[in-house]
Amino acid sequence: MNLFRSLLFWIILALAGALVAQLLAQDPGEVIVNFSDWSYRKSLSYTLLLLIVGVMVVWVAWRVLSAPFVILRRRRKKAARVRLIDGLEAVHQGHWSRGEKLLDDAARDREVATVARIGAAHAASGRGDLQASRKHLAPLLEQHAAAHAV
Repeated sequence: MNLFRSLLFWIILALAGALVAQLLAQDPGEVIVNFSDWSYRKSLSYTLLLLIVGVMVVWVAWRVLSAPFVILRRRRKKAARVRLIDGLEAVHQGHWSRGEKLLDDAARDREVATVARIGAAHAASGRGDLQASRKHLAPLLEQHAAAHAV
């Protein structure tokens, strides 16, 4: 269904472009912009094309400049998920200290914080340290009261 919608969108866009091209071929129009001593006088089609190219250049520049930040964010999220999985696996295998440390590190990421804190509390209680278990569950009281209660 998604392919059909995409194909329909591109067909409608091509038809709209053909209609606009027909209208501009009949009467190309004229754009006049005066600012102080500067004057810009071109046809409407040229101005629209120039505007579209300008918007595309700004968009590409924005994507290129923001790419390092996007890459770092994705890498940080992936590392948090890996720590969560490794920590849960360590807890499952009975490596309480290692699992608690990995899950505590994974809890810094907001997406997996609840699961990581619950797992870290489980690992701490598996070690027999109820104080550390309460410490891991304390942040859940404010944000996820139901998870804290369970």
